Amino acid sequence: MSVMVNPLAQSAVGAMLSEFAYRVDNGQAASLVELCTEDLLFESHLGVADLEGFRRHMTERQSAAYTTRHCIGNVRLVSVADEKIEATAVMTVTRLEPDEGEGVREIRAVLDWCSTLARVGADYKFKSVSLKPFSVIEHRK
Repeated sequence: MSVMVNPLAQSAVGAMLSEFAYRVDNGQAASLVELCTEDLLFESHLGVADLEGFRRHMTERQSAAYTTRHCIGNVRLVSVADEKIEATAVMTVTRLEPDEGEGVREIRAVLDWCSTLARVGADYKFKSVSLKPFSVIEHRK
């Protein structure tokens, strides 16, 4: 059963997902911790991390030589309560290595995104994020 459409919750989730993608794609990945609660649980192909592990990973990511673009769609609210929102989305990741010039970026992964956002004051922050590969494409040279 789907959740009733809640424009404010949908807007909050969309803004948070867009901000996540923007910061990773524009050299600001380390600042993503600002968007997370202190008790964050982050799960990806790299394993499970708390806020400090997430901070370390995003600091390393920020200094990576490659360029990415994250495209997020199919955002769906799973549940909406006064203090938290659960949502899913699909994330497509393209990546360009420094030695690839300005060629066509290939899709590297399609990920299922599941997250819980908790209300912190007037804002929402990521309390949990789970990125599970739907499809990972090997890079072809």
